[in-house]
Amino acid sequence: MEHLSVERNFLIAKFMGYTYPDILNMSFAMSVGELHNYHQDWNKLMHVVEKIEALKSGDEKYDLVIESNKCRINHSTQLLTERHGGYFTCLVSNEKTTKIESVYDAVIQFLQWYTTQTKSTD
Repeated sequence: MEHLSVERNFLIAKFMGYTYPDILNMSFAMSVGELHNYHQDWNKLMHVVEKIEALKSGDEKYDLVIESNKCRINHSTQLLTERHGGYFTCLVSNEKTTKIESVYDAVIQFLQWYTTQTKSTD
């Protein structure tokens, strides 16, 4: 597995609640490829998608939309919805060769953005 995928999968694992010691301990039990293969395993990736869509802060929410080999993650608030009838901001949008690549890359871009947002509010 390429180095960039390992780094990205660690970002996802951290978002999913794993701590660095947890990740190291589990790495001894299975190969790094098995543990951190969000880029290849739909089941694992869909758990991440569900967690993103479950994120709520006040009246904010996130929706992940998959169309063919395209994926986007939208951000909306109750206020925007009331004033603009379903208005949202597209945070991430991309198209890749395969559907899983598109979703995986959208998740990575979202997590990179989300991490900066949560750090600035701490």
